[in-house]
Amino acid sequence: MTHPDEAVLSAFSLDAESVTDREAVAAHVADCEICQQAVAAYRQVDGALRHAETWENLAALQSPGDRLAQFQDVRRRVQREDEEASRVLEPLLNSPLRFRNAKLENKPRWHTEGMVRMLCAAANERHESRPTFSLELTVTACTIAKALPQTTGAGRRLSMGMALRERANALRYLGKFKDALVALEYAERFFDTSPGADDFDLALVWLLRATVFMKSDRLPEGIVVARDASRVFRDYGDRDRELTSVMVEACCLLLSGHAQEAAEAFGRVSELARERGNTRVLASALQNGAAALVDLRELDRAERIYSEALVLYDELGASTEKARTMWALGSLVVARGQLEEGAARLDHSRAELARLGLTNDAAQATLEWAEARLALNKPEGVAAACRKIVVVFSSEGMQHHAKEALAALHEGLRAGKATPELVRSVRVYLEQLPANPTQPFVMAS
Repeated sequence: MTHPDEAVLSAFSLDAESVTDREAVAAHVADCEICQQAVAAYRQVDGALRHAETWENLAALQSPGDRLAQFQDVRRRVQREDEEASRVLEPLLNSPLRFRNAKLENKPRWHTEGMVRMLCAAANERHESRPTFSLELTVTACTIAKALPQTTGAGRRLSMGMALRERANALRYLGKFKDALVALEYAERFFDTSPGADDFDLALVWLLRATVFMKSDRLPEGIVVARDASRVFRDYGDRDRELTSVMVEACCLLLSGHAQEAAEAFGRVSELARERGNTRVLASALQNGAAALVDLRELDRAERIYSEALVLYDELGASTEKARTMWALGSLVVARGQLEEGAARLDHSRAELARLGLTNDAAQATLEWAEARLALNKPEGVAAACRKIVVVFSSEGMQHHAKEALAALHEGLRAGKATPELVRSVRVYLEQLPANPTQPFVMAS
């Protein structure tokens, strides 16, 4: 990864308008945690220079050991470490087996903060397309961060916070929400107690936590945390992450049943994302806005928006979200009453979701497919497919309830008495189980 040089970053930190290619620099800084920290440090130095007590010690500031010179030395060390780590990782990242065999966690030579940063960056690039591999990268990052010498002080704590945060991100993509929340809790502790961290580091944790809350139906908490993150990103001028935070809030509104309010919010995010050329945020806003329109029964408009999101995810190489969008389109076609076409789309989607390791999504898509097949009076293959369903929940109690619901479905299929209504009741129950973990399954009458 090529970073802007120190002169450009310092100028951008103090007066963005003075930088010739400020939009490109801003885009790089928005995506690069290393440069975000550099910008924060330059601004911290600038803030210190504005205080009267600083000028009372002007002689010390002018000495060879002044803090700015020290920071520039650290900056050069950081860049050198990153370049070395990138060279080591480059041939390993195309093959999980080759990466595994390299055993970087057992080689003290590569136990550097730079290796942690580059592993996190590599994982972040792969969350969408190769989520299982990205988790492996973050596990190695955590192991190396933990092995850093205690003498590195703040650098070690920042590395631990960064690695844990990225691990939580990988777990989030794999639907392991309980584990993700635990990792985020530890990451926040490291950032809270590190003098090198700031509100921006914490806001990234909050954004991930809000997303996990959204995914696990803790919607009121998600709204509050997303708003907190949004305020920090706005203060830092990071419009892209501010938009993402607002979108998470809108998703929570949608899942809370406020479809009209959510659709309007997603529309605003889409417009702003188009203006800024942020394809990733635009695709996500379109995907979720379409879901709100489905709830409002505006199916034709929703289909057009889903189709645009699908094209964007394909261009981005975002495999997991592309698969989820294809699944949503299949569900929409079924909702329109076109059961044959909808069942065919759902059949393809459930296979793709399973291939990507999205266990619970694959289970839900399979149940939707089974429901459509039974409604068509075509039960062939349904029992065999449902026997292969696996679901994973964050507690033994929820796992037990899920097994009970699936057992009722399997018995109905075995006896030839399964109906679309039974499949739907199991599907809805599993979908709502995280929000109602103690609710037992009651078979539809």
